[in-house]
Amino acid sequence: MRYLVFSDTHGASRNMIEVTRRCQSDTDGVIFLGDVCSDTELVRERFPNIPIYAVAGNCDLSSKYLTPEYAERMLEVDGIRVLMLHGHTRSVKFHLGELEAYARRAAADVVLFGHTHERCCKYTNTNGKPLYIFNPGSAGLPKDGLPPSFGVLNIENGQILLSHGDVHINKGGHS
Repeated sequence: MRYLVFSDTHGASRNMIEVTRRCQSDTDGVIFLGDVCSDTELVRERFPNIPIYAVAGNCDLSSKYLTPEYAERMLEVDGIRVLMLHGHTRSVKFHLGELEAYARRAAADVVLFGHTHERCCKYTNTNGKPLYIFNPGSAGLPKDGLPPSFGVLNIENGQILLSHGDVHINKGGHS
């Protein structure tokens, strides 16, 4: 299973749409980690056959997204538990310790978060229990000096592969 992972678009839906367009033939779903969830609605309109899993961020103030279903989400894919959250409620701008402890209490194998606008890929193993901690960066407003980015989560036969990609948009390209 292959998922495109986005966060912190802040209105740059064009970036999500373009990456999804390019990757749609081998994408099983889109994961959105908050901050302008309404951008996912535009992706859903363009690609109605691709499932979208979204959580809200601190900038998602519409009552539609201030519901428990958008607070955080656990996906189970081929026996792998993937915890999705924005991260603002777990102090991710200061350290990842609270996020890691929370993910371990939730028995997650992977935790996906946003909020920092910076890419992160970390692997930890505590007492034989591995955990992947991943932030795709920002598809709209990166703060790490790198181009806008997205992530890819591949899960196959119990194996997990996470990677980052740069969003490359042609100035005259599709929107």
